[in-house]
Parts: sequence; structure tokens; C-alpha cells
Amino acid sequence: MNQQLRAYLDEQAKATDDDVHQAIELAGGDVVHALRITLIANQFLVEENERLKAQISKGFTRGKRP
Repeated sequence: MNQQLRAYLDEQAKATDDDVHQAIELAGGDVVHALRITLIANQFLVEENERLKAQISKGFTRGKRP
């Protein structure tokens, strides 16, 4: 692995760790509550993504959307 890639991955890992700690702090230190909030937010984003994909014109995707 080259040095630039390693630096990028280390930076991303640090940012992710910071996000995890922030989520736990927002949940009052309750890890289970933080995970629950994260899973709910993720499901919302999955559903929003599906809703937006359904609104894309078939002509725009040139029929490539299932």
C-alpha cells in the first residue's frame, strides 16, 4: 500500500472515530441508543434514496434502471 493511500485511510478512520464518539455523546453515552439512532437514520436514507430513484425519468437513465 502506498504512503498516500495509507494517509488517506488513516484520515478517514480518524474522521469515523470522531463521528462515532459524537453519536455516543449525543445519545447521552448510551451506545445502544446511539446505534439505534444510526440504524433509524440509515433506513430513512435508504428509503429516501429509493424514493428519489423512482422519480428519475426513464429517458434520463436510458432504460438502464431496473
